[in-house]
Amino acid sequence: LLINKAHETLIDPEKREIYDIYGEEGLNKEQNIRAQQKQKGPNYKADVSVSLDELYNGSRRDMSISKNVICPHCHGTGGKLGKTKQCPHCQGRGVTMQVVNMMGFQMQMQQPCPHCKGKGIAFSETCPHCGGSKLVKEQKVLTIEIEKGMKDKQEIVFPREGEQHPDMLPGDFIVKLNQRKHHFFHTRIGNDLKADIDLNLKETL
Repeated sequence: LLINKAHETLIDPEKREIYDIYGEEGLNKEQNIRAQQKQKGPNYKADVSVSLDELYNGSRRDMSISKNVICPHCHGTGGKLGKTKQCPHCQGRGVTMQVVNMMGFQMQMQQPCPHCKGKGIAFSETCPHCGGSKLVKEQKVLTIEIEKGMKDKQEIVFPREGEQHPDMLPGDFIVKLNQRKHHFFHTRIGNDLKADIDLNLKETL
């Protein structure tokens, strides 16, 4: 029976992940762990100064960013994997009673435990890599592809490259192109360039 259970855990990616994070106790309470609908986190914007030549001819440049990402060692739980205990806040039930005001009356309602998120178990030790914060800093290099004909103030979107959080989907990282002043052409109308030239009478004749 134990061999069959271990085999089922190893071949099932979902059960295997639960075991890696919460240990055998978490696997036994698998039915209490439900995927939650996550909202998308905020987008992040950065301004990049570019020349008119880059916008017309196209260019490519690397941009290094520093952002928070979910700790890969504890999978964003903040605890040391496999070392779990009964949640002290809900005594392992996964739910707590909360007093809410409804139409002028106070009522007790059963809510998922906010500390263990309804799982009924907590970690005995904090993750040594993130210190329980669930997040770590990461340096990443994004390659900005400036296509020919791009315009001033145009934005380049890097989907899901914003900061990560265990309870949210990462937002986008958005780069806005800011054209520097050109020494000769001062106006751009569509794909046309305009420049004013001062001439004296002799030059015009």
